[in-house]
Amino acid sequence: MFFVETGIDKVNVLVGNLGAGAIPPYSGMIEKDQEPTGFGTAAPHNLWRDNAVATDSVGWYFHFRST
Repeated sequence: MFFVETGIDKVNVLVGNLGAGAIPPYSGMIEKDQEPTGFGTAAPHNLWRDNAVATDSVGWYFHFRST
């Protein structure tokens, strides 16, 4: 699975990737991270193009804080 954190993670280019078969963790993660995602980010300054997701879970999760 692909996740770009906040902070200095900017201007990343994710092109032509496949996220497949996300499996939920059993424990040890904070609540918002317990459902796996094919592609996710909390950083808006990245390029996502021609990616695909095949999973029983959330395919895309973009969470941007309002300022």
